This record gives sequence, structure tokens and C-alpha cells, in this order.
Amino acid sequence: MRYTVFDLTEDWGHEASGLSLEEAFARLMAVAGRDYSFARDSGEMRLLFQRRQPQPEIGFSSDEWMEFMNPDFRSAITNDEEARRSIMEQMIEHGLGTYRAIPDEQYRAEMEECLRPRLNTHLEPRVGRGWKPLE
Repeated sequence: MRYTVFDLTEDWGHEASGLSLEEAFARLMAVAGRDYSFARDSGEMRLLFQRRQPQPEIGFSSDEWMEFMNPDFRSAITNDEEARRSIMEQMIEHGLGTYRAIPDEQYRAEMEECLRPRLNTHLEPRVGRGWKPLE
């Protein structure tokens, strides 16, 4: 499967597509400004990452927001390579901040849906009361 990485706040056309799982994961981390590594902790593989820039102030305290912006991805799979892939899949599914990665086919379908012109099915002009055609 190939993935497209994009920023929810950007216009269409500012994306990277055709990426493998590993490439999409690395791209997400890069555009979100994160340095990362994988490490075993009590038998679990964990994704450790750190922001390159300080997190912006949001003006309120919210544990849910902090958890969303700083997710904790883990895997109990004993094979390191499989555990890393599992964590990468979790990250791809979750996204990171305003950055997302979805399968290329899904991205293309959503882009086509957004760009498809809406057809006007009304044949007569839609006007208010008192409208009379010009003679």
C-alpha cells in the first residue's frame, strides 16, 4: 500500500504521495518537526519523539489535547521489526498535529469529491415573491 502525507491546513497540491509505510512515517515526523527513535521498555517497543521547536501555548490546560498532540505509541510484539511497523501503522492512523497520512486511493477519491463541481438542478431562476419576467 502507498500513502499520501498532507497538512490539513494547506490547500490541495502540497502533499507527498506514493510513499511506502516507512517513508510516510518518516515524512510525518519530518514535517511535524519531530526527532524520533524506537526503544524497548519492559518488553514493549515504544516510539519516543521530541519536538524540534517548543510546543505553542494553547491558552488553556487540557489533558486530552496534550495526549492528542503527544500520543504514546507502543507495541507488545516481540520481533523488533514487526513492532516498529505496528507503531508506524498506529502513527499513520492517528496522524500528528495537523498532518495526516492516508492511502493514495483514498486521498485521490477525497480530492475528486472535493473538486467535483456541484450541478444546479433548478431549471428556473430561484427568486423571491413578486418576481415577474421581463416582457
